[in-house]
Amino acid sequence: MVWADDYLSRWSVGLLRVKQEWLNTGRNRDLRASLKAGRRDKNLWLWRDAELSENIPLHMPDTDREAAFGNMSGQGRLNELFRRAQGGRIGRNSVRTMVHSRRPVDGDRLSATRASMRCRDGGRLKVATWAM
Repeated sequence: MVWADDYLSRWSVGLLRVKQEWLNTGRNRDLRASLKAGRRDKNLWLWRDAELSENIPLHMPDTDREAAFGNMSGQGRLNELFRRAQGGRIGRNSVRTMVHSRRPVDGDRLSATRASMRCRDGGRLKVATWAM
């Protein structure tokens, strides 16, 4: 079983050996079955309510998020993200969310963001190791 909540920044993973009588029969088109409420305590949790990396765009103030997503280009959205969400770690998933790119986000895009911020704001962007 897997559960995650971006709003709470929490996740859980557990194992369960299922018996047929523990399942509700599916009533939708794909006939998926769900676990009966009284059997959910049988789960062996490997990780329970573990910390999930923060979804930076989700937790930004509405005005900042709208300003960042309001840019037409992926580079513009990324620049605005780094300009508005300062003081913490911005992970690669947040970067990919802002860029909307099918190709991997590489160091060149982050270098362009760093150059843009240095020239425009006089600020500095620290880029850590980027592992794929």
